Amino acid sequence: MVSTPAGAATELDGATELTREWQRCFHWTSRFLTLTLALFFLFSHALIGDSVNAASQLLGRVKTAPALGYRFPGFAPHEQDFEPSADHFANMNRALQEMLIQSGDDGFANTKIVLFPAWPCDWDVDMKLWGPLKTSVEIKYAGGKLVSMVVEPAERASAVLWANCVKE
Repeated sequence: MVSTPAGAATELDGATELTREWQRCFHWTSRFLTLTLALFFLFSHALIGDSVNAASQLLGRVKTAPALGYRFPGFAPHEQDFEPSADHFANMNRALQEMLIQSGDDGFANTKIVLFPAWPCDWDVDMKLWGPLKTSVEIKYAGGKLVSMVVEPAERASAVLWANCVKE
């Protein structure tokens, strides 16, 4: 630090202020990148079928308490750019869906639907999700066993494959 008479402007003061501004921006940017990478890894684990890490990341997101002072609990606290943050829980929802159902949606009539690609087999689920070609899949899975499955339209049932938990 340089000592100067009171009120004297120095080049160093301007540089110090720029450094402080850069640090504020870098803090925001690094925090944004950290959260962006967390979302990336959440989706990545789901997409590659890594059920252990996908479940761990999903549960971490679920444990995020809602933002204080808002009427609806669907808003997360400020984590990256503004408050309230609606995208954290939306991304969690999408990752949950990717853990349950994925498809190679190429628009062809033989497009497959893959169920439970990253679902932990010891988790129960009761779901109805939609896949490509107007196909809905309704599943009840409990105690490590498939309880029921309904595919509509019925002719698309042959396009449904199990990646994990259920042996055909």
